[in-house]
Amino acid sequence: MAGYSKIFLIPHITVALALCTFVSAESRQSQIPHSQYMEAINMQDDHFVLQNILLYGLQLADPGRSVEYYQQNASFFSMILLLSGVSPRHYYLLDEAGIDIIHAITSNDRPFSEQSLLADLVINGIVTDLEPDDAQNDGFNYTATVIINQTLKGTAPGDTIYIRQRSSALRAGSGSQLTVGNNYLFLLSSGVYGYQSASFRLRTAGEAEAAAPNLGDEDTFVIYRLYPVINGEVVPATYSFGEITRQLSLTDQIIHGN
Repeated sequence: MAGYSKIFLIPHITVALALCTFVSAESRQSQIPHSQYMEAINMQDDHFVLQNILLYGLQLADPGRSVEYYQQNASFFSMILLLSGVSPRHYYLLDEAGIDIIHAITSNDRPFSEQSLLADLVINGIVTDLEPDDAQNDGFNYTATVIINQTLKGTAPGDTIYIRQRSSALRAGSGSQLTVGNNYLFLLSSGVYGYQSASFRLRTAGEAEAAAPNLGDEDTFVIYRLYPVINGEVVPATYSFGEITRQLSLTDQIIHGN
């Protein structure tokens, strides 16, 4: 496939001790090492620079941890941010606008301007279908079809996108389940989908193909966060929908110049 790089299995797979994560503990055990994946998709230079920025910030924000802890989290979040379209240059532009990346990756209580940093697409959309689907050889077992009502960050190639899940619930056993016909605010990542699907193929076939996400042309995603939208308001209603839109627009303007 044109533009793709091979990723080959190496003897020891490292595990990110992420402060917040897209994947369950058991699925993290055989993920592709972050640096290897970023090299394969030709993003290793930005990964190295952003990793060092985050390493310093994490040490200041959360002192007293082990060196391995800081290194693994800086590597993990550098990859996630880059896959979401956030470059080292954006780090300082966001900081000037009062959007704190370090807070975004360490806090459990974050404004939407920070939450959106870990997603390349944020939409208000309706689930029109949710069906078992394990034919794509990507490690996921369900596909949700979503019709976009409104795009609040990033771009999509059309008015329909697809979300891959390992079960009908957002997380197996969590009780958080998409319902066909319901409206949600979705924070989504095509880049993380690419990383997780490549990791699955590497585990099962011994090698995988991967490419940097072509943000704006991708139509398949995994969920980073979702919130029900009921009567035009996001639940839980910590912020009004208008305030959420304002925060997401601010982040989008800095990253995409929109």
